[in-house]
Amino acid sequence: MRKYRQIMLFVLFATVIQSILFMTVPAFADTKASFFPETGKKEKTDGSLTIDYSHMDQGYVLVRAEKADRSIKLKVDHGSDSLYYGMNGDGKNETIPLQYGSGTYRFTLFIAQRKDSNQYKRAGTVTLKSTMKDETSCFLYPNQYVSYRADSPFIEKAQELCKDLNDPMEIAKAICKYIRANFSYDWNKSANIRSNNTKNMLPDIETTWNTKLGVCQDLSALTCAMLRSQGVPAKLAIGSADGSCHSWVVIIVDGKSRRFDPTGSAGNYKAERYY
Repeated sequence: MRKYRQIMLFVLFATVIQSILFMTVPAFADTKASFFPETGKKEKTDGSLTIDYSHMDQGYVLVRAEKADRSIKLKVDHGSDSLYYGMNGDGKNETIPLQYGSGTYRFTLFIAQRKDSNQYKRAGTVTLKSTMKDETSCFLYPNQYVSYRADSPFIEKAQELCKDLNDPMEIAKAICKYIRANFSYDWNKSANIRSNNTKNMLPDIETTWNTKLGVCQDLSALTCAMLRSQGVPAKLAIGSADGSCHSWVVIIVDGKSRRFDPTGSAGNYKAERYY
C-alpha cells in the first residue's frame, strides 16, 4: 500500500509539472510592451504651476495647473527654442514631451486675466535640468498631441497587426501599410480649417479612427500612436511641405530617421517642431 501511494504521488507530481510546462499562455501576455507616463515623488511647484519631473530621463514631465475657468497656456523654453501648449483647467496632469533632448528646460505658466481675454499674466515658472540616456525615448509615450490609452481600439489593432512581428522595420511597414489602405484625407475638415483660419489645433485621433477620415495632422498622430504602442519611436512632425502647412511622421529605426506621409507624396518638407 505504501509503495502504491508513492507511485500515485509521483504520477500526480509529474502531471502537475507537465501541465505547467505545456500550459497555454493567454494571447494578451505576448503583446509588446507599451509605455505610459507615470507619476512619481519628485515635484516642484511655483505659484499655480506644479511639475512632476520624476521621469525626465525618459523624456517627459507631468504638468499640472491649478483649476481655472479661464484660458491657460504653458511655455516651454530650451535654449533658443520655445513651444506653447494650451492646458486644461481641471487641475489634472498633462504629459509634456522633452523633445529637445537633454539640457535645461524652463516651464512658464500663463493664465488669462479674464474669460475670453487675450491678456495673460504669469502664474508660475519652474526650471529643471534633464539628462537622457536615449533622446528618442519621449517619442515612445503618449502626450497632448499624440494622445491614446492602453485600451484605445487603434492600439488593440496595432497589437493585432504586429503580434507575430519583432523587427522594428517590419512593424513600421505593417502599420504604415494599414494606415494607407484604410484611411482617407478629410477634405471637408480641411476646408473648414482654412475658412475659419483655425490655429494650434490638436489632432483628433479618436474621431479619425471612427470615421476613417482625417487631415494630415490627425492621420500622422494616429500613425505615431500605433507605432509607439509597438515600441517603435515615432515623431509627429509639424511644419510645411511644398510651401503649405503640413504634418507627417518621422520613424526612428536603428538610429535612422525615415519619413512617412500618410496623406501621400509631397516635397520640400520643413519641420518646425516635433511632438
